[in-house]
Amino acid sequence: VSSGDECQWYCLTYVVDCAVGTFLNLSFIRLCERIFVKYPQLEFLDFGEYGNPPSLLLWTPQLIVWLTIVILSKIIILLVLKHFISPLNIVIGWLFLIFDGQPDLELIFVMIIIPLVLNTLIFWVIDTVLKRHEHQGLPPELQHPAQHHNELAAASFDEENSSLVDVRIIIVLPKQN
Repeated sequence: VSSGDECQWYCLTYVVDCAVGTFLNLSFIRLCERIFVKYPQLEFLDFGEYGNPPSLLLWTPQLIVWLTIVILSKIIILLVLKHFISPLNIVIGWLFLIFDGQPDLELIFVMIIIPLVLNTLIFWVIDTVLKRHEHQGLPPELQHPAQHHNELAAASFDEENSSLVDVRIIIVLPKQN
């Protein structure tokens, strides 16, 4: 590294980690999903399915696979940064000319604004990919309450986006025949 200060390099590595890292993480997740389809005995590694009730025996192997994916991504990112250090040196110096003479503004941008925006975006993307798109984790009476019990209140689901739209307290009473 022959130019740029610590803030510039922190910002660069952070942005590269978020952009390239997210792409690699999603690619590795898709690869794992293909492997899980080919080998049904690995179905317990299917991300987002933890059983009903949730089980540490299902969650722990999924966590290990996820941590392996993240570590592989970090190693690849390190190699990319090392390989492209010279051109990145030029680019980072040019991009941060806007903060010339304003170290406080540079610090706020690098330490608050960039992480806030990128973390929000990355957490949303990864969570969307990892979570189940069905209500499989809910007990049967909450998946379709009217079919199983009388309901005094309900929860509304957006089937298209698989998300909770409206939440009300549900009191489940056994259906009387």
